[in-house]
Amino acid sequence: MKVLSNVLYNHEYEECKLDIYFPKQGFNATIIHFHGGGLSSGTKDDDAHKEIAKVIVENGISFISVNYRMYHNAKTPDFFVDAAKSIKYVFDFFEKNNIQSKIYISGQSAGAYISMMLCFNEKYLNDVGLQISNINGWIIESGQPTTHFNVLKEMGFDPDLQRIDEYAPLYYVTSKTSFERMLLISYTKDIPLRLEQNEYLYKTIIHYNPDAKIEFRVYEGEHCVNSTTPVDGEFKHASIMIDFIKEDK
Repeated sequence: MKVLSNVLYNHEYEECKLDIYFPKQGFNATIIHFHGGGLSSGTKDDDAHKEIAKVIVENGISFISVNYRMYHNAKTPDFFVDAAKSIKYVFDFFEKNNIQSKIYISGQSAGAYISMMLCFNEKYLNDVGLQISNINGWIIESGQPTTHFNVLKEMGFDPDLQRIDEYAPLYYVTSKTSFERMLLISYTKDIPLRLEQNEYLYKTIIHYNPDAKIEFRVYEGEHCVNSTTPVDGEFKHASIMIDFIKEDK
């Protein structure tokens, strides 16, 4: 495995770094991953992300783990802007190095919230010269499809409120919503209302787009347990992502 660490994808901000994990042999699929942490904590350097990256790469898929600006050094929509710029950086890096690869976006919790905003509000991708069709799939692990609780707090509201406004991924779901594929994940003992929110998102997408290639899975356990807690030394979320990509081949 070859690793390029702490690559600066936005020279304006020191936080905007990513790690690129390459397989020893060639590859034709890449996961760009955004960590969780409530938009106020978390890092690409977490041991769990590194272990997941190792398994992904061993299965012939490159893995890119991204840091983005967070509270208190950022405000909405800085994290969406950073995420879009990191994806654009990867596209440009691959083009410069003549690398041909499908691109999949993966997000965990707050990172899943960011990923959904990029998927459903195409403005952020468009602003960096990308289209939703450039992304081959989305793996959304326990994101908040309503306005994120820390965004509500930033706006001066009770973070427990349920809001669907311009900072809610759900706000942008219409009959025109389009994406290649999506795996939507939640947990039986997730954050309060998170399971119900994701079920509602899934049903809303299917209501407007009956043929949408989206799967909703509910796993046993607490919030993001598959990507945060190893079982016998392995993180189940790694195999989930690998299987999702292999279904495309």
